Amino acid sequence: MNALKSLMLAATLFLCATAGRAQEVPKPVHGVTFEEWAAAAARLADSRDKSEVLKTLSIDDATVVNAHHPSIHDY
Repeated sequence: MNALKSLMLAATLFLCATAGRAQEVPKPVHGVTFEEWAAAAARLADSRDKSEVLKTLSIDDATVVNAHHPSIHDY
């Protein structure tokens, strides 16, 4: 029974540590939150029209390119 208690304690500690890390979400980029970007990526993976997906995020294609390849002036 002692081994079972130790295993349960280890599992509880692991879950607590994992839950703490899960709350560290990246800051919004160009006003788009991580959750919004994830939802948009899912829509794109579902073959939705890119321009419509970007419209829901209130950004344009140039903003997406800049977010992936920022210029030296952005720093």
